[in-house]
Amino acid sequence: MIFRTLIIFFLFFIAQITFAQEKSLVDVYLQVSGSANAYKGDLSPSYQKWSSAFHIGAFSDQHRWFNPTASLSIGNLVGQNTNYDYLNPPRNNTFFKTNFVQFSLGLRLNAIKTDFLTVYLNPNIGIMRFTPKDIRNQKLANQPETRALGETLPTTAFVIPVNVGAMYKFKASKVAVGAEVGLLNPRSDYLDNIGEFGSASARDNSLQIKLSVYAPLTRYDAEKERKKQEQKKERRQEWLRKQGLLKESQQKNENKIQTTPKNVEKKKLTPTQLKNQKAKEKAEKEKQKKAEERAKTLEKNKKESEKQKQKVSTEKQKAQEKKLKEAEKRKKEVEKKKKKAEEEKRKKQAKKKKS
Repeated sequence: MIFRTLIIFFLFFIAQITFAQEKSLVDVYLQVSGSANAYKGDLSPSYQKWSSAFHIGAFSDQHRWFNPTASLSIGNLVGQNTNYDYLNPPRNNTFFKTNFVQFSLGLRLNAIKTDFLTVYLNPNIGIMRFTPKDIRNQKLANQPETRALGETLPTTAFVIPVNVGAMYKFKASKVAVGAEVGLLNPRSDYLDNIGEFGSASARDNSLQIKLSVYAPLTRYDAEKERKKQEQKKERRQEWLRKQGLLKESQQKNENKIQTTPKNVEKKKLTPTQLKNQKAKEKAEKEKQKKAEERAKTLEKNKKESEKQKQKVSTEKQKAQEKKLKEAEKRKKEVEKKKKKAEEEKRKKQAKKKKS
């Protein structure tokens, strides 16, 4: 039966991957799990003697903080202690194997919930039907000699399982995988068929380590859901308006809120998407601020460079002007010397003629 269930689930799993829609969001997940269970009680002071269980359930994933769950579990618990010291027992009961069927309802309390990862605490309340058997696979309920005189063996009990787990979703198909660790917390001390002969401090319990696969069971269109909520709100406002219960100022404010594009956009987004959008906007602002600072720095450097170039150019121009002046001065001095030499030459020639 379990094998057939796994085959059906596998086919359903493949179908969900094939026909997954990007725009739709998962409303309810189907959860199929396998767990390793360790017994602790009168025949074992610590969690040991591991056994297995199969779990199938469903939970809503539509809300941020709280999500209801339901699950059905089928499995067994095993314990043995050949040296167990009974309180005047008529017959030793050192081994048991208890088959159980359990149905639970719970609530997931999400500590972390993003588009991909959810970390949660999952308290439950449920009912368990169990059947302890001995090493020969005989029902211990039919063996009154294994218990105190007049003591009967109950076969049903309330359970309060508490689990801590995490779930990772794959983006394309919304299929997910997860793991949980928790305690069964049965409200019965007869899982091992030891009641009055047992110790009051060694109450029966089971540690569960569970691995799960999740497939989308139902989906919903986020945009369609938003429009539906808006229509519902409009109908309510219309009714209040007809009854005269909606004040004019309140009506204006609500209309303003409805027609503000920013608020409409926010309604379309989930809390995680809003958070990501804010982070993106902040990053864009920081990027823009850095770009502006970089542009200012470049502009400043450019101005300083131009100023430096202008200064160098002015100094070069001054040096050239100075050189030109010096050259002009030297030229004048040369011309002056030349004129003086010519004048002296003329004077000498004039003296020669006289003599």
